[in-house]
Formats: sequence, structure tokens, C-alpha cells
Amino acid sequence: MFTMDKNEETEFSPPGPAPAPKKRGPKRKAKRMQAKHIKQRGLYKARQGKGFVSAEDDADLLDCLFSDDEAKEEFIVNASEASDVTTSDTGASDSVSLSSVEISDSSCGSFVLSPDAHVSSASESSRPSSSCSRPASALSTEQVKKVHLDLSHTLANSAAEIESVGQESTTSANEVISESCDPTLEEIQSGLAMFKNILPPPWIAIADRDGFHLLLISSSTPKAIQREIFISFNGNVLVLIHCKLVPGFKELFKISDKLVAYSAKCIQEFCQNGLSLVAHFLRFKICVGANDLDTRSVWDKVQDTFIDLNAYKESDYSATCRSVSCLMLVEVGHGLRCAECAKILKNIRRRKAFLLSDTVQPTTNNKNLTLPQALKKLEKLHDDIRKKDKQIAYLKSRISKLIEDEGVNIDADTSESFSKILMDNPNLTEVQRMFLTEQWAYCNKSDGRAHRWHPTMIRFALSIYMGNPGSYERMRDLGVLRLPHSRTLFNYTHSVKAKGGINEELVNLVQEKVQSFEEPCKQYHVLLCDGMHVSQNLVFRESDGTLVGFTHIDDIDKELERMENYVVGKEAVSSERMLATEVVAFLVKGMATNVKCVIASYAIKVMTKEMLYKRSWDVIRHLEAAGIKVLAFVCDGHPVNRAFFKMHVPDHGPTKFDCIYSTFNFCAPEERPLFFVSDVCHLLKTLRNSFYNSGEGEKKPRLLELNGEKIVWKHIIHLYLKFKENNLRKSCKLNAQNVFPNSYSKMKVRYAAQILSATLAQDLEDQEWPETKETVKFIRNCNKFFDCLNGAFSTQGKRKRNNDLDPYTAETVKEDQRFVWLDSFIDYLHDWKKQVDGKPIPATSKEKMMLPIQTMLGVEMSIKGIQGATTYFLDPEKGNGKFLNARVFSQDPLEQHFGVQRCGRGGSRNPNVSQFEQKQVAVALHREIGVRKRKANSSEAEVGLQLSNDPVPRLKRTRKV
Repeated sequence: MFTMDKNEETEFSPPGPAPAPKKRGPKRKAKRMQAKHIKQRGLYKARQGKGFVSAEDDADLLDCLFSDDEAKEEFIVNASEASDVTTSDTGASDSVSLSSVEISDSSCGSFVLSPDAHVSSASESSRPSSSCSRPASALSTEQVKKVHLDLSHTLANSAAEIESVGQESTTSANEVISESCDPTLEEIQSGLAMFKNILPPPWIAIADRDGFHLLLISSSTPKAIQREIFISFNGNVLVLIHCKLVPGFKELFKISDKLVAYSAKCIQEFCQNGLSLVAHFLRFKICVGANDLDTRSVWDKVQDTFIDLNAYKESDYSATCRSVSCLMLVEVGHGLRCAECAKILKNIRRRKAFLLSDTVQPTTNNKNLTLPQALKKLEKLHDDIRKKDKQIAYLKSRISKLIEDEGVNIDADTSESFSKILMDNPNLTEVQRMFLTEQWAYCNKSDGRAHRWHPTMIRFALSIYMGNPGSYERMRDLGVLRLPHSRTLFNYTHSVKAKGGINEELVNLVQEKVQSFEEPCKQYHVLLCDGMHVSQNLVFRESDGTLVGFTHIDDIDKELERMENYVVGKEAVSSERMLATEVVAFLVKGMATNVKCVIASYAIKVMTKEMLYKRSWDVIRHLEAAGIKVLAFVCDGHPVNRAFFKMHVPDHGPTKFDCIYSTFNFCAPEERPLFFVSDVCHLLKTLRNSFYNSGEGEKKPRLLELNGEKIVWKHIIHLYLKFKENNLRKSCKLNAQNVFPNSYSKMKVRYAAQILSATLAQDLEDQEWPETKETVKFIRNCNKFFDCLNGAFSTQGKRKRNNDLDPYTAETVKEDQRFVWLDSFIDYLHDWKKQVDGKPIPATSKEKMMLPIQTMLGVEMSIKGIQGATTYFLDPEKGNGKFLNARVFSQDPLEQHFGVQRCGRGGSRNPNVSQFEQKQVAVALHREIGVRKRKANSSEAEVGLQLSNDPVPRLKRTRKV
């Protein structure tokens, strides 16, 4: 029935300040009821004249509207008198909701028609109106009639607009989409009723003159519209969140540009489209932003953000800080916040930690400091200035004394030339200035033996002498450069006694350096192990009167070898010592420092897993006793190394390929694991070799196949031959060395990285050749695997625009997407193996269709081992590290050490055991290990000679009695 809501009365208020409230009396109530009757008569006339109320429904409609017969008759007479009145006003607007159909007038309030035929008026007193600007009590009879006529005409025009529809719709959905439609009120009510039945709570639907609004209402009070989907009658769609349009919602929801238009024949399809949009919305949840309330004090200090105080009553957060680029939506199961807000949260936490930190970096801008931090920085600068003043005064007095005691008078022209070269050239580095100063000081000495060389000059001379002693002597003889005598260098290279096994003196040197570090994270190290072939020579060492060149084995090794030969029935082992053919070296490398030193080397004939087990744990025991914590053990995929890993008891659950990547470190003073890592560079070469050996023919031992496609090397050859004559080509790294590798080029890591690169994969994909999809995917997976575990320095990712090369940080290590992808790479290899194992073919054929099982096991070991060691090192309660580069777990420093060992031997590329042990000590002393050779088979960061005043250990002179 039609009813009038007493809370939605129409009042006429003049513009300007609101009048003082008046006491309502019987007279005012009568006038208000008179205005209601005027609107009722206009509505009845509009509905009857335009077909909304038929003649048969008049009786029921009037019975519902009026309770007594007199009022009913009076209404009919007045409505008939007003039926001839017409005006030219067309300013009406209408709206229909799920619980009510509202027809509103822009000047004089609104009327609401419910689906169950209820009508009420809703006043809009806040909207000024020219025709309703005076109070109802001041209206005369003529003015009331005029208002009545305007209202009747407005409602008539509104009803005409609601009633009008387009051309008759066809049965084809495509034709309906292209039509323009204006549904009738009954059709709108039908759509609202259907939406009411199918929409999940708390979604509701309302309608206006343009279309339907599907609204998600907050559960709290007062209510707020959190989400809105607007579907026009023509089929256009808009999506809003917090009353803001969502950009790119069509791609996000995967909807077409236009849905089916609304008509009587397509109501059900139209509503189903709306329901599907709501279902798409349910796949997403609101982005919570940077909702860490502990950091709320710094929200307003972060750029490109705004503060969301939850005005729309979201239940997932109370208040948050959002990025200006926030997407507002996050797919369910993909975290709590979008990528932009995740970056903001990281910046906010870093900012909060900075404000709470007591330490202040000298390079921090003063405007970013708090008052206590600024005062502390000022105090530190004051102390530094005072110390510098004292140091300057001391150096001045020292220089004056040296000039007085050792100064040499030179002529004015020479002094002026030297000053111009040395002092006036801004391009000279500190090392170059030191070198020129040393040359000038040596030339002015009457006896060069009295000169005291700078420590950096000693290291510079050692680096040249160890590379080629003959060239060093030739440079001294020519007289172009003044360099220390080879006998002087001998005192430095022999200051530490060379010996096989664990060199205690080198361990003590590393221990002294580690103990000088204050941060706990700088106590953690990685132990690298690898072997190098040496020549079989015996050398008599005068210092201790021993023959060097035999295998370095003890009595336990001998007894084990005798027992093994006795069990298998071999001949008895000769008591004569065997010459060594290989040296196994152990290098300790700092995870957060530049510590790199070979502390142990063992001369052997053939390495076994038992020998490796005993020697490895012996080295770890010595390091742990010296306070050098070993967190990871890195080696290549040699069969002996894999057997060595299997000798340990794992402290983790089962893995996809049954690898052992961590065990309990029983040498550590506290409870700490030891992680095993297979060198990633060696794994990349084995992946390339398996790919290179894949193809059809007798010379190809493998034929990799995945998902019905063959992964073969011929695609790389075709790509190279097609574009090799072009000066400009995408695969610019392809050349004959990496496309047709020989036994030497196969050992180069960079050639393998050039083949398994994203650039080559993209170029191959652009060719659109058949059966290359899996090949492209394989190359991209190998490239990403190598990048995620090969970051060399902190800014490498930014320089190369590759986030996979970024360091792992303590703030994001638990949510780092690189570890998630690496786990998926293990699944990729495991699914490949399962797919091949399921084929009904011989076992030998199965092995040829997939990567070697040893390679897949090594990949899993490296991923799990590096992930575990990185997480442990960056844990605030354990390693307490700030960041970590993945290159820490690479064998490059040990490969570089072997390169230094091989150089300087003339025509022989393999030193003997004595030369290896002696150069091992020399390298540790002059720190050549930090300077790499160009085009070497390693990727250590290139660091030039650094100026250092630290003294170099020297052999003490013993006086003969």
C-alpha cells in the first residue's frame, strides 16, 4: 500500500541561515497535510495519465492511499482538475532501489515507491530551490495551486521518461547489446527482485535512471559503501572502491567492454552478468596497506603516501598508510597488501628503525635526523675535529723532524717540477702519489739499502714477483723503476712457515682479524673446498730438512687403505710413500667481511670420501676453536663430494631428490647447523653441457624432452647462423666460442651464462619457430636460477636493472619471492623427472630424456642450502646480519687462488707441492687474492691495489753467534 513516512516530510526553507525552530501546532500540521495531498494528487495523476496505474487498479490504489471515503472523493476531484495543466519544465530525476523506487524532483523533494506499493516523501532540505524558498505557513491559495501545478507537471514528465523505451528488442544477445534501452518501472522492479534473490549478503542493489548499482555495505554502524559495481542499462560497467574508480578493472576482472543490455527478455542474463562481477570481486580482498600501527608516528614523513583512517569501516584494518599508487585490491592467497604498499611498508619500517637507532651515519642529511640524533652527530663531529687537529699537529712535527734529519737539498727547478707533478695533478690516486713519493725518496738516498719501503709498495712488488720473478728482476735491472730487492721480498714471503695440512700461523692471522670486528655477524664464514692438479716432483726444503712432494696421509689413512684392499682381495699396499698428483685446498671466506685465506692444503694421490670427511671436519674444528664460525661448506659436484654429503645425518625433512643440505655442526660451541652448497657456477656449466649434448645423432648422448617437445642444441645453432652476419642483432653474445664449444671453452662460466640468458631466450621466442616453447622456458629458468644465487655486490641489481641480483635483506628474507620461485624451479625439475619416469620405455632411454639426476640433486642442494644459510645469517636472534649477497656461496675465490698458483711457472702450468705451499703463504700475506685477473674463470669483484699502512709480516733476522 502507499504510505507517507512522517520522517521524510517536505519542508520549504528560504536560502541563508536556517530559521529558529517553531512550536508545531494544529494549524501548522494542517498545512503540512495539505502539501502532502497536493503531492499525492500530482503523483496519482501522473501514474494514471501515463499508464502506470490502470483504470482497473484505481479502486485498490485509492483504498490503499486513503482510509475514509470523503478524502478519497476529494482527491479524485482535485486530480481531475489538475489533469489539463501543462508546463515546459523537465528537471525531474528518478532513482529506484532494492527496497524502494524513488522518483525525485530537483526542486521540491522526492517520492519513494517500494516494490510492495509503498510511497513516501523524502525531503532534501539541504538543496536550495527557487520554487520552494518560503515556509509552508506563508503560502497563499494561489501559491499553493502554482506549486501543485509545477509538481504535477514534473511528475508527469518523470513518469514519461521512465515509461519510454527503445525499439523492440530482438532475441539475439548481440543485437540487444548494441541497442539503447530505457526499461519500464515494472522491469526495473523485476531486476531488483532478482538481484535481491541472487546477491550474497551484505551486497545490495539499487537502481537509478542510468542503471543498477551493486553495493557492498559495511557490517558496522553507521553504514558505509565499501565497493560499488555500476551496470548501466546499455551494458556499460564501472567498478568503484571507496567511491574511487578502479583503473584497469576490465583487465583485472577479465570482462568485455560491454555486457548485455537490460530488457524484459534479458533480465536473467543481465542479472547473471552482475552476479559474475560480484563473484570476481569475492576473489579479491582489500589491500591493508602499511598497517603496522607501531610505525604510525612516521606515516606522515614518507613521501608518495596518504593516510587511510578507515572511513569506509573495513574490517581488515583500523588505520593504514597507503601508497599513492595503491591498487586497493589483493587477490586472495597472495598476501595482505599490494606490491606498492609492500615497498612503502619496507620504507616505513626502515624509517622507524632509523629514528630509533642510536647510531648516525655521517652522510645522513640533517633534515632527516631527530633532535637526539642531530645532537649526537654534532658531538661526534666535534670529537672528530679535535682528533684531527691533534693528528695534524703530530704529523706536522713528525714531518719537520724527518725533513731535518733525512731531508736532501735539491735545486729549485727540480723541486718545482716534482711539486707540479705530484701535488697539482688532481687525477692522481693515493696509490699513485705513494708510488711517486717512494721513487723520489729512493733516488735521493745515497745507499738504497737504507730505504724503508711503504707496506703498500711491498705488496705491489710481491704481486709482480709472484706473477713472474724473471720479469720482476728485468724491471729492476733496467733501472726504470726502483723496486725492492728479491732478497727483501724473500723475508716477507717466508715470514710464515710453509707446510702441508692446516697452517696454524695462517689460522692465527685470520683469528686476529676476525677478533677485531665488533659486529656479531662478521664472525660467520663459509668454507670452500676444491682440488688442483700438481706435478709429481720432490723438493728438498732447507728450512726443516724435509722432502716435499709425497702424499700427505697419516697412519689412520694407511690402515684404512690396507683394510679396504684386504677385504676386496687386492695386493698389499707398498710401504713406500707415493708422490702426490693433486692438492686439496680449504679456503675460509667471510660472509660479511673481506676475509679470504687458504688455511689448509693436503697433497694426495686419490681422494676418497673418508679422507675428505676427516680433513673437512678437522679444518672446521680448528676454525671453530679460533672463534671463526663456519656456517656453510661449498664444493663442486664431484662424485667424491656427493658421497661425502651422504655420510652425514640430515637435520631436515625429506626432499624431492633426497639430498642432504644441512647437518648438525658438532664442532660449534652453540647449537648451530652446517649447510652444504654445491657451487652454482659448476651447476650452470653442467646444465649447459646437458643442453649441448641434447640432439639426434650418434654424437649426442642425450635427447631432452618435456611436454612432448624436444629441447635440443640445434635451435641455438640455427639462431646463430641466421643472424651472425648482421651487425645489429638481439643475441649479440652468441659467437663461435659458445655455440661450438671445445674442451677449453666448456670450462668458462661466462660462455655458459651467455647461452643460458634471458636475451637469447627472448630472441629465440621472437622467431616463433615450431617446437621451441619448452627450449625457451628451459633457458629462462636456468638464467633466473643463476641470477637469484649469483648477486655479487649490493648495487649490481640496480646497475643491471635486474632485481634477482639484489642482496637478500633481513627485512624481506622471509617473504622474498626469489626463494618462492627457486622452490618452484625444484618442482619444475621434479615434474620433468616424474613425466619421464611414467613413460613405458627402458631405463636407459629415460635417462637420456631428462637432466642427469646428479645435476638435479645438486640444484636442490644449492637452493635449500643457500636458503637455509641466508635465513640463519639474517635472523636477528642468530646471525643478526643486515644483508647478504648470494655470491658469498661461490667458489670463485678458490678458483682465483688456483689461477695465481698456475701463473709464474714458465712453461709449466702445474706447480709442484712445494711451490703450491710456498705461494699459498705468500698470497695470504700480500693479499693478492683480492685482485683478480682479467678474463679469468671467476667473477670476483674487481678491486685494485688499495693503500694500506698495515705492516706486512717479515721474517725475523737471526744473528749468528
